[in-house]
Amino acid sequence: MDKLTFIFLAILLCGSAVGTRPQPRDGRATLAADGGVCSAVVGVQNYPCNEHNVTSGDGYILSLQNIPFGQSGNAGKGQRPPVLLHHGVLTDAVTWLLSPPEQSLALLLADNGFDVWLVNARGTKYSLGHTSLSSNDPAFWDWTWDELVTYDLPATFQYIYDQTGQKLHYVGHSMGTLIAFAAFPKGQLVDMLRSASMLCPIAYIGHMTSPLARTGAEKLLAEDVKLLLDNLHDHEQDKLVVEYTENYAHADYVMGFNAKQDVYDPLMAFLRLH
Repeated sequence: MDKLTFIFLAILLCGSAVGTRPQPRDGRATLAADGGVCSAVVGVQNYPCNEHNVTSGDGYILSLQNIPFGQSGNAGKGQRPPVLLHHGVLTDAVTWLLSPPEQSLALLLADNGFDVWLVNARGTKYSLGHTSLSSNDPAFWDWTWDELVTYDLPATFQYIYDQTGQKLHYVGHSMGTLIAFAAFPKGQLVDMLRSASMLCPIAYIGHMTSPLARTGAEKLLAEDVKLLLDNLHDHEQDKLVVEYTENYAHADYVMGFNAKQDVYDPLMAFLRLH
């Protein structure tokens, strides 16, 4: 953990998520029917966007989007630090683009001098490809978040690092924080990591109704976050920021009307220092 430049840890009240698994599709296409996140969401906002694919070690083809610069143009090309945004459970990369451009983190970062990368986790709408399996095959769905830690995140990091030649800033939301907390201690990704920003780690479960889920979260996730904070208590204070926002809902960190003021502006200010 000493190699991490920055951990931005936001602890908040998180409600339960509701959603459904994407319907399987025939074939092994790597993009959804609408052509991908770039054409469906980013391009219509007049931002440059490029589609990329990366293959995990166990054959899943993940869709990535790169927004290399903002509407102000490509001034300073080659000097823009890359930032990887990883979404939460039951969502995809579009979660970073649901608000207007002046309130969406992905586009704000692009407008503020960062080279923005979005990833879609396996099994989401834009990452239903595999080198040998169809998403209609039950074997395609035979995985857990452990595979995101072991295969998907390392493959994504390596691809962006190879494309940019620079260490990455990482921003995770919800599940994106969970897989990062599990992956970083392995040491594989730290040499490619410039900073880690954790938005809404699953630490407070007051509104969960399932006794089993509450017990598991209390015994595992909440204790892990507390242990992390305890271990970092004496860390260099200019390299650690902990923000607690009471009564801030789970999704507010990606689409709250005041997220820019309360979360994104402080986040970007710190990133500029590193």
